[in-house]
Amino acid sequence: MPSLMNKYGFKNIQTHYLTINLTPDSEQFAKTFAIKMIEANRRVHLDSLEYLPHIAPDIITEEEIKKWAEEINRKYDKRIEQYVSGNKYWDANVSVTMVLRGVKC
Repeated sequence: MPSLMNKYGFKNIQTHYLTINLTPDSEQFAKTFAIKMIEANRRVHLDSLEYLPHIAPDIITEEEIKKWAEEINRKYDKRIEQYVSGNKYWDANVSVTMVLRGVKC
């Protein structure tokens, strides 16, 4: 992106980064938000399965994908149970967002 900004005539290009802590067990988060973090991770893993038939059609069967989806759901169901019962797992994710600024001349 910064190189495209430069290409299209922007000057004084600056990059900044924002990081967001996505650790459900951190005490700074409300329980409802923490559970949403866990559910978001479940969704990412399940969504990634949708592309497998297109990436490796002759290697991975639909039955295998179905079994993986079941295992992913079991994993995240267990993780939510752990969280709700107070067992801290400390799975951590960080989201990094680049913020660009520039002046169009």
